[in-house]
Amino acid sequence: MSFYPPKDETITDSPLTEARLMVVQGVYQHFLLARQETEIMEEFLLHRFDNTAADKKLFSKLMKATIENKDRYLQMVTANIGPEWEIDRMGLVEKSLLVVAIAELETCPKTPFKVVINEFLDVAKAFLNVPEVSFINGILNNIAAKVRPEDFAKAQAERAARKPQAV
Repeated sequence: MSFYPPKDETITDSPLTEARLMVVQGVYQHFLLARQETEIMEEFLLHRFDNTAADKKLFSKLMKATIENKDRYLQMVTANIGPEWEIDRMGLVEKSLLVVAIAELETCPKTPFKVVINEFLDVAKAFLNVPEVSFINGILNNIAAKVRPEDFAKAQAERAARKPQAV
């Protein structure tokens, strides 16, 4: 995976979004090359943060949580892809996006789940086509409902209250 965005460019003005993108890239390296968390973090902190405004605190928090819990997160993904799918068929980009998003859903409860999902869908759009982005969206919505049931139920109730009632 080449680094996106290119040197001295950003995809956003948000340091948080930049951090999320960098974690996805780091986790991709972990999956592809079996690199250790400390090795990836050291490389990114020493060499990648020179050219970005990415939030180092969020980067470190998500990278650590993702690598430590990746097997459990992958099980969560497997439970939400349906019986006709096998997780081994899923690309590393998709897996990386999903496990990092799950890490944020679990470790950053103050960030609204809708924000987490939308942020990772925006990152997904940099690498994937529309069908894959839609696939990611469906999985993340299902997982968010389980990881943050109160928030998810509240959002559904608010959405239902906004719908016009049939006469």
